[in-house]
Amino acid sequence: MGYVWALLRPLFVGLPIIVVGKRFNLAGGMSSETNYEIYAFAGLIFFRIFYDAVECPQIVMWRARRVLKEVAIPYSAVIIASGFYVLVNLCIYILLLVTALIVFDVSVQPTALLSILSIPVFILAGLSIGITLAPVALFYLDFRYSLGFVSGVLMWMTPIFYVMQTGGI
Repeated sequence: MGYVWALLRPLFVGLPIIVVGKRFNLAGGMSSETNYEIYAFAGLIFFRIFYDAVECPQIVMWRARRVLKEVAIPYSAVIIASGFYVLVNLCIYILLLVTALIVFDVSVQPTALLSILSIPVFILAGLSIGITLAPVALFYLDFRYSLGFVSGVLMWMTPIFYVMQTGGI
């Protein structure tokens, strides 16, 4: 069920963003040939990569808490395990994004491929935040559960659409 949930989670989160965005014209000044659905889904994928990197150290430490009490495990093992967890999810997200690009028949601009360079930065920043928050989340379990709510609010507040100007400043 874990792999199915890994596929369905971004789709369930992305569906309201796409429906609400289309309804309230969140795309603003996007040209008509720009596919809003792919724009929104790509933004969601990058957000999920970052959020997974924040959440995974907490999940790994929560699952290994009994072992961590009794055996001296280097903390770098938590970081490495979290990194691999994020990389597995990253492969699933890329598969979903490529599938969406094929289904909506969208051609990718060469400059869009540069966004791939930001993925390691998202992962490292998320793991840094996640490792910092993991002890707090282990001590206060409510903190771990509220992080999902806060991330949802932050996701809806984050602007992901920037239309390039053709002229002027």
